[in-house]
Amino acid sequence: MPTFAELGFPEVTGVDWYGIFVPAGTPAAVVEKLHRLIMAGVQEAPFAENLAKNGFDPYTLPSAEFARRIESEARRWGPIVKASGFTAES
Repeated sequence: MPTFAELGFPEVTGVDWYGIFVPAGTPAAVVEKLHRLIMAGVQEAPFAENLAKNGFDPYTLPSAEFARRIESEARRWGPIVKASGFTAES
């Protein structure tokens, strides 16, 4: 499969990422505790080794930075998705 650059779109780039979300209104103390536990888990050898073996490069972001990342991604990709006509029902 050709890359976007090979198809003549060198400016199109993307990186897969995953996140863990909690319901709106979750107390900040709970969010921070979950963040600390997740960071610790990602660094444990068996889990980290399994991620690396499967081509994942794990990193974690503090909650506020993750929120900014989501907003940035929505601004970047929202117009493209809208222009494509794609919908969740597609």
